[in-house]
Amino acid sequence: MRSQLLRRPAGTIGLMFSKKTFTKPAIYLAHFTMPQAVLLWSGIDIQVAMNEGRISEFLRLKHRASCEDGIPDYELREKSIS
Repeated sequence: MRSQLLRRPAGTIGLMFSKKTFTKPAIYLAHFTMPQAVLLWSGIDIQVAMNEGRISEFLRLKHRASCEDGIPDYELREKSIS
């Protein structure tokens, strides 16, 4: 994914989706994609976004957490999205 992002214009974001969760090595490697951000969407994130019907808003939230705090796997939980 990182190699593909390097071919794209600066600021391009890659989204990786998993039905369940990501392995620790996958999360660790996602931290090395900065500034070519790869955002990780776990099954819980997808479920929350679909249930709330706010996918675009949550994408911006996850991107902000990645840019400001360096968290590519920011988890969407009920308490964090109010």
